[in-house]
Amino acid sequence: MEKIVRHRQLVQQMLGEYGKEKPAYGDVEVETTFDTERDRYQIVYISWKVRIGYIVVLSILT
Repeated sequence: MEKIVRHRQLVQQMLGEYGKEKPAYGDVEVETTFDTERDRYQIVYISWKVRIGYIVVLSILT
């Protein structure tokens, strides 16, 4: 169980740091979402002016 807790912490820390960095182009919002109950984590890039086509999604499988 401790291993899963540590994995959750590492994923949240990594995505949190990654989500703080703004893309170098356009007016883009970066949103991180952590669903700790289902162990799903994601980063979404949102923009009305710039076409962006990627989302980072991680799941911890138990």
